[in-house]
Amino acid sequence: MKVFKLVLIAAALCLIVPFASAQKAETAKTGTKMAAHKSMKKATVKTVYACPGCEYANAKAGKCPKCGAKLLAVKANVSTKGGKTMAMLYACEACSQTSLKPAKCPKCGKAMTKENLEVMGGKKGK
Repeated sequence: MKVFKLVLIAAALCLIVPFASAQKAETAKTGTKMAAHKSMKKATVKTVYACPGCEYANAKAGKCPKCGAKLLAVKANVSTKGGKTMAMLYACEACSQTSLKPAKCPKCGKAMTKENLEVMGGKKGK
């Protein structure tokens, strides 16, 4: 009976070890357990012009077409996904401060919220 249990455990290990090795190799190859989405290019930090009142961003300075406010230059993680240029940043809803990483607002101390904005007027935008 003990021999049967040992054989059963050895057989289970033979099945588990190759699977774990394959997962480890995939993680080393991609740098993460989940493969990156094929249509998403690597994000780069760029200056975009965002409206402090609306969820609008443009590749060029100017006025917001929705509310007429002056667009503010902000640093954002910009990437292309599905033919659209997207900007990701963290913004304080109370005082319009922005950050590239999740943080508390340096001005008022409130938590910043993540914003994903389509950048208009860029090569891929409208």
